[in-house]
Amino acid sequence: MLRPPQHRGPLFYLLVLATVSIWGYVAVQVVRYWAPPAIATPFVTAPLAVDTPAQTPKQARYAYTGDFRDPFTAPRQWFGPPRQAAPPAPRTARPTPKPPPVAPPQLHLRAVIGSTAMLHDAQGTAFFVHVGDSILTARLLEIHADSVILSVQQQPFTLKINS
Repeated sequence: MLRPPQHRGPLFYLLVLATVSIWGYVAVQVVRYWAPPAIATPFVTAPLAVDTPAQTPKQARYAYTGDFRDPFTAPRQWFGPPRQAAPPAPRTARPTPKPPPVAPPQLHLRAVIGSTAMLHDAQGTAFFVHVGDSILTARLLEIHADSVILSVQQQPFTLKINS
């Protein structure tokens, strides 16, 4: 459906004129800010005399004269007399924290048959292991006639039959 064109009142055109004027003013200010400064007179360079040594004029040297505080030095009472630096504290070695104790494995030795050991865990699962085998978190180090030696985190534990 087509709509008939709407007539815009004078207030609309006045607002458009004000907006465009403000934008123009801002654009002129931005250009003035970023434009290089105008130079009134061109630079004139005089030839430098190479054969004369450079000297600092006497007026350029700073010398304190007057009854007021020298603005380029801090008053002594701000800092006080110079102090000797304290010798550094000797470094002491921090004690290394002891690792938490390792819990013994929850295993029970039921039988030793030659070079094979029969172990049970807490749920009753049977394991048949040889020297060097890993079971749960432990590793089997040695098998004896009535005991085995397990290692958990490099800490040995001995299990005896029916213990």
